[in-house]
Amino acid sequence: MKFNTKINRFEVESNSIDDSLDFFNRVDNYNALVNEYIYTDIDILSGKMFSQEFFQARTQISLSSILMRSIYLHEAAIIQLNANNLVGLFAILKSFLEVPASLGYVLHILNKNISNKERLELFSHLHLWNRWKWELTVWDLEIKNVLTMFGKTEKELDKIFPESLIGNKSMGGIAREFYELVCNCSHPNYDAHAFIWSISDKWKYNLFKVSSYENAKREQFNSYKPAWNTCILIIEVLSGLIANHPNIKNFSKTKSRKCF
Repeated sequence: MKFNTKINRFEVESNSIDDSLDFFNRVDNYNALVNEYIYTDIDILSGKMFSQEFFQARTQISLSSILMRSIYLHEAAIIQLNANNLVGLFAILKSFLEVPASLGYVLHILNKNISNKERLELFSHLHLWNRWKWELTVWDLEIKNVLTMFGKTEKELDKIFPESLIGNKSMGGIAREFYELVCNCSHPNYDAHAFIWSISDKWKYNLFKVSSYENAKREQFNSYKPAWNTCILIIEVLSGLIANHPNIKNFSKTKSRKCF
């Protein structure tokens, strides 16, 4: 699969032109931002247990797998936007906005003042748990749901961006609020269905014609743009902090190779 789809750029309201250009460029350059942090051929048994090399490999696995999955999601989101499919876009953005939660949880593990044995246990939870338990699932691992991860991520982001950005909201609070907004539009409720129907002035329920969907993505631009744009910014910041963490040192002791 090739990950090179670009946004089919479209006009937005005049007061959003500058924002739209920044957004289009950020989305189109996403892969270039994260490619440098994605590795393959990572030795799972690298180094002695609890050594720096050992934890560098564990961190590299986490960062690479999270970001590689994000590329698949990001590609799908662009395809849905280009197809004027807001229903599909918001469903995918929900998963994409969970990427910062995973990365923030990795940074939380690295920053936490705990023993190496406890750190390994947290990495195991991150890699091996499943909500649905079956024969290949590690049964006794505590489930770490996305809201738990968002809670840890909020704290990490608030240390990185200590000042309020919008009103009294911190970056951590903004990230969670955007996630909740996108989730709301991906559940089977009013906002989710508002993308496909309207009420006429004669109080009749009308499904949108396919030709109306392109107008919808313009009208809803400020519903998905801020969340998507901020998500990319947070992914970029967290990825860099993980790779350059004092205990990781840009994976200096691993022998893996970059995927791209």
